[in-house]
Amino acid sequence: MDRSSIGRFLARHGRLAIIVASSTVAVAALATPTTGAGASAAHRTQTSTVSASAVPAKSAPLSAWKAWAASQRATTQSTNWVKQFSNSQCKVTHVGIRAVTSNGLYGVPKGIVTDEVAIAGSCANSSPTIKGIVDSTNCPVQTDGNAAWASGGVVCVGTATVAGVANYMAASYTRTAGGSSFGHAELGVDYNGCGPGDLVANGKPEVAVTTGSFSAVLWGPRIGTNRFSATWWQDNLGGDYAYFGSACGVY
Repeated sequence: MDRSSIGRFLARHGRLAIIVASSTVAVAALATPTTGAGASAAHRTQTSTVSASAVPAKSAPLSAWKAWAASQRATTQSTNWVKQFSNSQCKVTHVGIRAVTSNGLYGVPKGIVTDEVAIAGSCANSSPTIKGIVDSTNCPVQTDGNAAWASGGVVCVGTATVAGVANYMAASYTRTAGGSSFGHAELGVDYNGCGPGDLVANGKPEVAVTTGSFSAVLWGPRIGTNRFSATWWQDNLGGDYAYFGSACGVY
């Protein structure tokens, strides 16, 4: 994580960030784009299943954005999240929904209130293989996205399909190592390399993820096209956060 990324993190958290280096996980390699057969799928610009009229135009009046946000929140609050992301491989065990107020970035006018969702669960396979495209064990909530090794596990960024709407953005962390990590997944927009970037959604309350379990945060629907990042932050409970790594992709 470069100096500017660390500065953004400190401004966001107001705490000391500790960069964690692992003897078995090369965190620096996380900024390397996925290669191989899945690379084009992992990094391609996503195509929305939402009609163009679903998201207001930039010039639309504030009332149109408020109506859109109300629809988004209604979908978020009426979705059965346990059923949505539980399957033969993974089971959702925790769901938390909180309202967030837009800061004017990412195409949503300042002051518009939307919802973000934090979920956690466990998966049958605790040793996923990075393939460049998502599967139920390394990226349990993403419909399409990009994955990278992080300290102690796999971090994923991409889109999730919720109630028939593709383009909900999601960040997740799946624990593959032994022990546990207490913290949160973070969704951001990063234009320089691959790192935490500017905050979009912050998955709280924080949870402990053990071998084979995951934590994720969703925000959506996506507005426009950006280079999104997913990051896992471990809370060391003494006022410090440890950076475990990021995955990035254009959606």
